[in-house]
Amino acid sequence: MKKNIVANLKDIDLVNIKYNGIESEMTVGDFKSYLAIPSEFSLGYSSYVAKIRSNGTSAPLITVVKNELSDAIVWTRSDVGDYVGTLSGAFPTANKTVLLSGDSGATFVETYRIGANSIGLLAYDISGVAADNLSNAFTLEVRVYD
Repeated sequence: MKKNIVANLKDIDLVNIKYNGIESEMTVGDFKSYLAIPSEFSLGYSSYVAKIRSNGTSAPLITVVKNELSDAIVWTRSDVGDYVGTLSGAFPTANKTVLLSGDSGATFVETYRIGANSIGLLAYDISGVAADNLSNAFTLEVRVYD
């Protein structure tokens, strides 16, 4: 049975908890410990999340939001609207690598795994033509499962 926990910050030091109709008060530190996820808990994958924007004929502009991979992915432009992200050994097998992308505005994105060291990204304009200079950033998440 699903139960909801409602937590309201009363001030900087105390948290008011209402659970199953019972209210209690605890310090913010105790509340954080109460909600803490054990360090041995794992989602079963490492994640890389970035906002990507094309930059003419140069490598794309990358804003990394989260990187749990072994190092930074190095992005290059290989052709019009075609970008390659490289990180040695980071994408071991196709069944352990998942690429998720969010299109933005007039940008459509196709993602794919090239091999153990690289992933690819194709950007299209609204008419479906591969394109550079797309000013709207789109989001990419790469998940590599254990």
